[in-house]
Amino acid sequence: MSDLATALTERNTVEARLALTKLRIARGELVQKAEVEAHYQALALRIRDHWLSAPARYSALLAAKYGLDAAALHKALDMMVRDRLIEIASQNIPPGGMAEPVHAADPGPR
Repeated sequence: MSDLATALTERNTVEARLALTKLRIARGELVQKAEVEAHYQALALRIRDHWLSAPARYSALLAAKYGLDAAALHKALDMMVRDRLIEIASQNIPPGGMAEPVHAADPGPR
């Protein structure tokens, strides 16, 4: 094949791939990486905020149900939640990869 024929074939291949990519974007099959990252960042922040508010929401109810000191239970739950969130946040997650599993700390005697 001549150089011209090779160049035309390559151009047609690239144009076909570009057209397919545009079609997939129009169909919603492909999205911008920045949009996905922003979505998951917002999701992670909502999850974190819910976990951080859990001790305040539930410590009084649990303390009353089990006859425990509400302030001490709140403090313990808050510390446990914050420690776990710090542990999760400190994991190195490579782009497009998965983190090593987070193992729960020994909860102590039950």
